Amino acid sequence: MDKFRPCSIYLLLSLLLVSTAFSPSLVESGEKDNVKLAVKDAIKIALEKNLSLKFGSLEPEIKKTDIEIGEAAFDPKVLGGVYGQKDRRPFASAFAKPDIGDNLEEEWRIGLAQKLKLGTEYDFTLRSKMKDTNSLYAGLDPEYGSEVSLNFTQPLLREFGTDINSTNILVAKNNKNISDLQFKQMMIDVATNAQNAYWDLVYARENLKVQVESLNLAKDFERRIEAQVKVGTMAPIEILQAKAEVAARDEDIILAKNNLEKASDALKEIMNLGDDLYNWGGLIDPIDQPSFIVEKTELDKKISAAMEKRPDMLELKKTLENENIHVKYNENKLYPSLDLVGSLGLNGMSGTAKAVGFGADVSQSRFGGGYGKDFDRMFSGDFYSWKVGVNVEYPLGNRLAKNELSASKLRVQKLLFQLKDIEKKIALEVRSGVRDMETNIQRVESTRVSRKLAEEKLDAEEKKFEAGLSTSFNVLSYQKDLTTQETAEIKAIIDYNRSIVGLQKTVAETLDVNGIQLQ
Repeated sequence: MDKFRPCSIYLLLSLLLVSTAFSPSLVESGEKDNVKLAVKDAIKIALEKNLSLKFGSLEPEIKKTDIEIGEAAFDPKVLGGVYGQKDRRPFASAFAKPDIGDNLEEEWRIGLAQKLKLGTEYDFTLRSKMKDTNSLYAGLDPEYGSEVSLNFTQPLLREFGTDINSTNILVAKNNKNISDLQFKQMMIDVATNAQNAYWDLVYARENLKVQVESLNLAKDFERRIEAQVKVGTMAPIEILQAKAEVAARDEDIILAKNNLEKASDALKEIMNLGDDLYNWGGLIDPIDQPSFIVEKTELDKKISAAMEKRPDMLELKKTLENENIHVKYNENKLYPSLDLVGSLGLNGMSGTAKAVGFGADVSQSRFGGGYGKDFDRMFSGDFYSWKVGVNVEYPLGNRLAKNELSASKLRVQKLLFQLKDIEKKIALEVRSGVRDMETNIQRVESTRVSRKLAEEKLDAEEKKFEAGLSTSFNVLSYQKDLTTQETAEIKAIIDYNRSIVGLQKTVAETLDVNGIQLQ
């Protein structure tokens, strides 16, 4: 008896609005409000509509901003400012001319500052100043001054190096990868749950078919007994046994229908169809049949693949990589702070030169000139300044850095132990998954033989009954045995397909097998 007959031709129905990336095809069945659905469409709809995935997909984007935040520490900054200052005050000196000072200063500046990944910090500034005074001794009034300067600090030990100063960026990139892996695991879980719910629905449907066939067998047997009672070849008491069995099998159908509706609702819930009464009203009719194609599975290759692909393994490795970055950073903090500091500047001056002197000794500043002349003198390079030196700092005992380093190294050791533990766990899970597949293969083969034997036993018992060598009780019992074996065969095939799904999850091949890309 063929328990997985091909589905008839079906009409395309746009029942669910899902993204064009998935484009699952839903098909209207002959029964009102029922919807035919392929397993891959169930997976895609679940992935599209699952709320956990919707907010889970935002976490990698959040982690991505942490990378930009880390990079922003090395963005150049524009500096600028302008100010004016007025100062009017009396002088106590008897020689002050005038005895009330009236000074005005105006200044503007613009510059650029930046920290480089090597650890270098610099600022480059251009400033211009104007001074106006009523002092009779001022050689230039107004006086214009300009200056361009470069100041820098270069760490030589602590905080030196691209890797050290990029610690936050490197950690943020790994955290982004970790969030991607976590999201991938969420997708695998949802896809796995959708497939399992789909095959549970297939089992519920096929089980209902078996129960209907069982009821039909009982009714047909009841009619045969009634016919024999009418012609007097069988006692009327035999009808009671047949009618009781028909009633019992009718109850089995009621239970099977209930299980079918539950399985359909369970799949709808995983697909998160929402409050749409149309989608919730009818049953989902699965169009894919469970396969029983035995393929050789090499345990060692599956274990190796799981070690390379499992998101939890890769996540732990990224976490270990982060902790090693912290170890390197904390080792650098053990060094004293030894910074090379320096500055280089050019300056110039101009203004309206005034004759200044005491008595007959009168002189005039040679740096006179209008506004802008000070820039010419500045860029001539004749007037400059420079400074270079070294700053040293070291905390006595340096307990903070030492303990931070110790904590980082301990976390590395902890993660290495966890890696060993998860390697063992993965190997056991893969071995268990392969064993489940092999067990279910044997179950299918065994239940298939049992079902064929049950058919033959029933056929033989019916012939004995026709010859008057058996009872209705025996025939009905053999019918029930056949139903039990048919159900067991279906269950074994479904469990085999579920074990394939489970192994795919264990090896982290679910998305690849179903052609799903991590966005």
